[in-house]
Amino acid sequence: MKSTTGIVAALIAALGIALGTGVYIGSRSQAVSFDMEEPLTPFSMYEVQTDRPYSSDNGRVKLLSFVLTNCPDGTCPLTMLDFAELQGALTDRGLFGTDVELLSITFDPDRDTPEQFAAYAGAFNANPDGWRFLRAEDEIVRAVADELNYVYALGEDGSAVHAVLMYLVDRNHQVRAVRRMTTSNERMHFDSVLRELVALAGT
Repeated sequence: MKSTTGIVAALIAALGIALGTGVYIGSRSQAVSFDMEEPLTPFSMYEVQTDRPYSSDNGRVKLLSFVLTNCPDGTCPLTMLDFAELQGALTDRGLFGTDVELLSITFDPDRDTPEQFAAYAGAFNANPDGWRFLRAEDEIVRAVADELNYVYALGEDGSAVHAVLMYLVDRNHQVRAVRRMTTSNERMHFDSVLRELVALAGT
């Protein structure tokens, strides 16, 4: 069984690899440098709210985050509260679900069952028209995360550690920006993220 200490060591090692490939996770700054010349490969997952397959190749701007219901530090639920606010702001602008969508992907599909993850979505009043809670086989999730240089580690005892990054992806699957999620110490730059999503929707 992997201990929490073991998975922390694994994450630190993974972060070292990520730093060498163009991702920098600053301790305090919201700015995150990211070097990804090729578009993100389109992916297919399962949408837990509607019990339907999901394809990312749909021409919409995306704010993509990785989460898990058993979040060890509160980052995931705090960020989902901001996503709920983004849902309202995008709806007010007529962009939600038509031009822009919010994606919350569990990276612990073994523990986050469809029923549990759907209940988690419901706790934030997520509207599946434009805010999709997604599951997939571990290898599919890992492939998307690896392409984005997003790092996480899971322990057999239910412990987990993960990066605090989210990704703004344009209509053509190009990653246009990487932003920090909300943590207990710092809220994400909500106004900047909203402005960027609106701008991408207009291009």
